[in-house]
Amino acid sequence: MKFEGDIFEVIVELDGRKECRRIRSLLEKQVMLGDAATTSTSKKRYYSRYFSDEVSAKDYRLLLKLIAPPKIKISIKGLGVDKWRDKWKKEFRPFKLNDKFIVVPKWKRDKIVKKHGIAIFIDTCLAFGTGLHETTKFVAEMITSLEGKFESFLDIGTGTGILTIIADKCGANDLTAVDLTDDVLKVTRGNLDDNCVRKAKLIKGDMARISFRKEYDLVAANLTTEDLIGLKSRIISVVRKGGMLAVSGISLKKSRYFIERFRDPRLNKVKSLKGKEWAAFLFKRLA
Repeated sequence: MKFEGDIFEVIVELDGRKECRRIRSLLEKQVMLGDAATTSTSKKRYYSRYFSDEVSAKDYRLLLKLIAPPKIKISIKGLGVDKWRDKWKKEFRPFKLNDKFIVVPKWKRDKIVKKHGIAIFIDTCLAFGTGLHETTKFVAEMITSLEGKFESFLDIGTGTGILTIIADKCGANDLTAVDLTDDVLKVTRGNLDDNCVRKAKLIKGDMARISFRKEYDLVAANLTTEDLIGLKSRIISVVRKGGMLAVSGISLKKSRYFIERFRDPRLNKVKSLKGKEWAAFLFKRLA
């Protein structure tokens, strides 16, 4: 069955809060891609995860059917851009990213108290990466820890642009962000503008094929484990000698495998961050 839409919502129907917490915990261990939200009616609670392509949504539904109890109802719904935006506006609330930043949906920017932290205003639209996921939080924490120690920054797989915004707030004045499509980069540019990040350069293309004419003080790559390994040489090549590389998107189950495959004489691992299901690493380029 083919679903029509720009965004694909995988919906899990649940009974009661206790079941919702248990099933949600189980489901979030299975996948990194997509943004998640929980909604409710007077009788039901729903766990949803959103994908930008139908194949990923169907693969996720198939996975859920293998691991979820038989009584759980799982469905897919295609959403147009407007419906996606309206739905996300209802479900996306301000939250604390780390000790320095809070993430705020831009339609709620007038309701934020500044003492809670530096606000980052985000509209997801067709790009994923709100900062809710562990993998994004890890990179945000690494960038924040290097505040004032880097001037140039490259964001590989920028999505909403949240990491580029954080780099700007942490003192970088030479910003470059890369993603695959014009639709995503349009969202990125909108979020950068909303956060007064005016000078960032946006590049559309596959990281494996883009020709860079410079190296960067700090490079961030929040990708899948296999993409990081496959692009290893390309990624390292754009980090200046003495510069830093933050990588995330590695499941804990694959962290040892990743470290073995990502090993390189040009890199020295200086920090590891591990959560419930995900890991991130900070490297320094030696040569």
